[in-house]
Amino acid sequence: MMLPHFIVLSILQNIFENYQDSSSVKSFFKQFLLINKSWNQFIIPKLNSPKFTYINSHVPLFQFLDKYNIRYELEVWENDKFNSELYPTDRIITFTSDSLISNQLVETLPNVQVFNCNTTRLDWSFLKSYDSSKSLKKDMSLRFLFNGEREYSLDRQLPLYQLFDCKFQWVDIKNGLVDLPFNYFKSNGNNQSVKVLKFDNATITLSLISSLLEGLVSLETLELSDIKVQNPPTELTPIELVIERIMKSKAFRETITILKIHTEQCQIESVIELMNSNSLLVTLELRINTISINNPHHLLPLINNRTIESLTIHAFVKFIPGFTFTNLITDENNIKSLDISNGLYRNLHQFSVLQSISIRSNNDLVDSIIGSSLEMNLPSLTKFKFDGYGSYDLIHISAAMLQSNNYIQHLELSALSINFTTALIACNHASLKYLKISILKPLGEDISKLMLSLHTNTNLLQFRISKILWYLDNTLNSFPTIEQLFDILQHNHTLTHLHIPIKSTDGPFTQVSQAQLTRCKNILDTNQSICYVGGLDYTYQPIKQLFDLYLINN
Repeated sequence: MMLPHFIVLSILQNIFENYQDSSSVKSFFKQFLLINKSWNQFIIPKLNSPKFTYINSHVPLFQFLDKYNIRYELEVWENDKFNSELYPTDRIITFTSDSLISNQLVETLPNVQVFNCNTTRLDWSFLKSYDSSKSLKKDMSLRFLFNGEREYSLDRQLPLYQLFDCKFQWVDIKNGLVDLPFNYFKSNGNNQSVKVLKFDNATITLSLISSLLEGLVSLETLELSDIKVQNPPTELTPIELVIERIMKSKAFRETITILKIHTEQCQIESVIELMNSNSLLVTLELRINTISINNPHHLLPLINNRTIESLTIHAFVKFIPGFTFTNLITDENNIKSLDISNGLYRNLHQFSVLQSISIRSNNDLVDSIIGSSLEMNLPSLTKFKFDGYGSYDLIHISAAMLQSNNYIQHLELSALSINFTTALIACNHASLKYLKISILKPLGEDISKLMLSLHTNTNLLQFRISKILWYLDNTLNSFPTIEQLFDILQHNHTLTHLHIPIKSTDGPFTQVSQAQLTRCKNILDTNQSICYVGGLDYTYQPIKQLFDLYLINN
């Protein structure tokens, strides 16, 4: 008996990921390719890209993988031992090195998009001799990783930062204590290539921020996550000190369009001042554990900003009667996308050009918030996303609430019962094209009604259930079946994307029958709309292979 493809794929993947000897792996694959042509067609292309550490003795294996078009990532720790002439370099996707990435090396790696530079193993003597006058000829990402809060002396840091003179588009600096002379970029010229700068869990100096914002003259995106300031001069929080430097910078006024800040604590006055400052900001993302308010809320200035189009603000604000953050934003705003958490808003009447809204709220308020948001009935507001604080907290949204809005096209809900989901589908809302339920909770309800409702819905283009909490109800009525999926594909020729978790109730040795395959093929012959079917578990591999033949993603 021939093994099912999913079992063969699992075996191969384990061999790939746990190889010890490259010659043995190559020999095994050579024998494998002689067994069955269908395996070569359907299994080899599905292998996930493994990550190899480069060793010269592995070159024959790499050449073999290249021959069969298997993508992979290469991790290189010593550049001087990497012989690009022996190696099919167009297969390298990610390159990790413990020494500097040279211009010559970049030219030999046409498909690399990410260079990881691990400073704990960096060859500092090599860095010192690096000729930074030779700029790289392509834009790509450079990531620094500092393991532990080690302070590097100035003579060791400067060669590292000379990499800013190369044409890297992204620069990430993570986990460490970093410093840079304030006048470094003045003496070394302006960098025109770096567009994205990220600091994550790093301890920095204020002079470093000032120097970077002055020297990176093309900087468009700045991301700061859990940063600390070395020797802070005042009692302000680290992020408040950094925000002061950002607002004073030329980059903030002239080039930065995306600013993302994740931090523990910040005063609301700093947030207001940031949003009111003269800038080109289009996207502002603030994730703050606690926002404090020092002044009486009625004395806070209003926020007048016409450049920000996408605003994300997730934070905890101590309840103050009569105060919400959104009340500070004037009607003269241009916010098209709003992602906001509980306690920061009461109504949304001033957002007249809103196109997309994402609201996260506790279970007591989310139902009323959904109703009031839908009843706004803004022609421009077509995308809604509602989340409870608890991932599994049920949301209650009725068909009547949905029908109160004439313009909704896209709806995402964190957790819904079978009956509520069925009602939303069955109402066949004229404009609703996309419906996603992150978690479906079967509470003694019959899922067959939900599946049947999809037969007659003529407006939905995409429907997705990401996860079903099977353990809440182990009755067969709560399990969607493969036959019910076939019924949907047979009757509904409007859906283009369908994702419903379907698992076999008979265990891992379930066999897909020839009758099921024949029925599926006949249905796919007549259904010209479906482009994606997802959610089938590994026991339905023959059906997934049939989807492949019809160019249906799965």
